[in-house]
Parts: sequence; C-alpha cells; structure tokens
Amino acid sequence: IRRALGKFTSRVQDQLQNYLRELLHVRGVDTHTKGLFNFLVSREERLEFMRTVGDNAQYGEFVDRLFAFCWSSVERSLAGVRNELHKGMLPAIDAAVNSLLHSTSHLANLDGYSQFRDVIINARTNVQSAIETVSNWFQRPLDFARDPFDFDIALDVARKQITNCYVQTSISPVISVNVQNKIAGRFLDGMVEILFILLQNIIRHSGY
Repeated sequence: IRRALGKFTSRVQDQLQNYLRELLHVRGVDTHTKGLFNFLVSREERLEFMRTVGDNAQYGEFVDRLFAFCWSSVERSLAGVRNELHKGMLPAIDAAVNSLLHSTSHLANLDGYSQFRDVIINARTNVQSAIETVSNWFQRPLDFARDPFDFDIALDVARKQITNCYVQTSISPVISVNVQNKIAGRFLDGMVEILFILLQNIIRHSGY
C-alpha cells in the first residue's frame, strides 16, 4: 500500500507541477510556450480589429472596441484554463485514483481495506468538487468593487504569487505584522504588487 500511495502521490504532484511551471503562465514566444494565458495576436486578428474600427471612428468608439478586443483574448484564455481543468486535470486525477484502487485490489481480503477504499473514493469526490470550484475562479470579473482588507491578506497573496513564480526557490520569511486598520479595497492590487517586488528582490539579490 505504501508503494502504491507513493506512485499515486507522484502522479498528482506531477500534475500540480505542470500547472505551476508550465500552464498557469502568460504564453510567450520563447518562454512558457504552453502557457494557457495566451494574449499573442495573429496578423489576421489584428487586421480584423482594424477593419472593425475603420478610418472614421471617434476616439471613444476606438477605446471601447480596443477594450472589447482585449477582453475577448482574456475570456478566451479563461475558457482555455477551465477546459484544461475539466479535460486535463480531472481525468488525470481520476486515472491516478483508479490506478491506486486497481494496484491495491488484491488486498481486498485484508482487514480495513474496505475503509481504505472508501476513503480514496470519498477523496476523489472531494477533489472533483474542488476542481469545479477552482474552475469557477477563472471567470471574467463583473463586480470590481472590493471590501476593505487586512494587510495580512495582501501579504499572503504576494507570498503565494512568489511561490508560484519561483517554484525552484523557496523562502521562509519571518513575519511580524501589526497593522490594526483595514486598507481600502481599491489598493489591494497595488499593495500586492509592492510586496511581490520586495519578495522578488529578496530572492534575486540576497544570495538565495
């Protein structure tokens, strides 16, 4: 059972690392060529956009169409992430669970095996539900209003971004935060960006 669980864990970790290292990145020409956030625009798409604008478009109309064009790329990428989770991650986890059950089925007569099997099946159901929840994260935001937040939240988000961006480099900062007041929601992105840059500089310039 220990050997089968080791193989199962390895398969699941390989899936997660594939998302962290390859898929959940902005696709570039030479880097992260498998990234699911694909904002590269073909010549045909640029020409089509130019045709929709026309020579006589007013500035406001141009801006509206430009934003619509950009949002279409975002929505296409988000749909790609959702599709990959449903057709890539979910079947891979199911296959790993089925392999685990099959590789241990010869132990069915042992005491406690039925409980072991039930725990695995329940875990698979929970993972399926979790993947569906994560999939729903990748939707175009419609409500941009944000509630006031604690400084700890911004710091936690920045640390997770660092973990995802620098998979090969782990840092364990000692943190002592004593910010009593909440921060206005509109500052969340900027605060996270500042903290991310600070942590990034630690990795790049502090000998890690």
